[in-house]
Amino acid sequence: MMEKREIAALIQLIDDPDEYVFNHVRSKILEIGPTVIEDLEDAWETNIDPFFQQRVELIINQIQRDNLKQKLSLWLQKNNTDLIQGATLLAKFQYPDLQTGEIKAEIESLKKSIWLELKENLTPLERVNTFNQIFYGEFGFGGNLKNVFNPQNNFIHTTLERKKGSPIMLGIIYLAVAQALNLPMLGVNLPYHFALAYCKIHLSQFEEVKPNPDSTVIFYVNPISRGRIFSRVEINDYLERMKLSINKDYFKPVENKMVIHALFLHLKDCYIKNNDAEKANELQEFIDLFG
Repeated sequence: MMEKREIAALIQLIDDPDEYVFNHVRSKILEIGPTVIEDLEDAWETNIDPFFQQRVELIINQIQRDNLKQKLSLWLQKNNTDLIQGATLLAKFQYPDLQTGEIKAEIESLKKSIWLELKENLTPLERVNTFNQIFYGEFGFGGNLKNVFNPQNNFIHTTLERKKGSPIMLGIIYLAVAQALNLPMLGVNLPYHFALAYCKIHLSQFEEVKPNPDSTVIFYVNPISRGRIFSRVEINDYLERMKLSINKDYFKPVENKMVIHALFLHLKDCYIKNNDAEKANELQEFIDLFG
């Protein structure tokens, strides 16, 4: 491990005008990883030279992105059914210092409130209606339709705080709580929209069964319309209105990993719509990890 004085010596060379020297210094600092961020921030505060500060900011951003890529890769390999963790990793793309404690507490509170109202003898329709009463009625969740391409609609902490979000972010919170309550619900990636499916199988059976919507889905749920229940016929009508050809994949439930993949894609589209090509290109590096 590099000693403090060696790290300090490297940081002092960040503003070296020789690009070869700077690239070597940057590589060495990047190798140290997230533990060096505090030293870089201290140096940024004490050295007010704009050129130095700009280079420090670039290095910190690169360290944070590299660290986040490692965490996302690990999630994809080992824990890709955890929707809340997946959504939190996406939020850390924009908010690298985001703390997860409040997110977990809010989700747990939501889960407990719904659990208290769910009875064993309820039908699937009654269970969803009960869920909706708490999720939309008591907690006040809803869609943000005023500025649909606002990136903030896709971050889990801002959605939990404002109770407003994009269809897919609302759907992820809804789906995560439903699955935690052992309700057999899965995501459905409709074109330009995100829906939920109440199924005859649970997430744990997904790989084994490879769900067929004709035999697996009982009904669909629209997270942006206060959990309105709809059928395959209405998906057909939606596709016709959008002038899209009928594709059987549009009706299929998907595994949680693909739900988070869709969230990343939607956030990239929001950045593009807001003319932030730099953010969109950076996010593509994370999207590529999904394969």
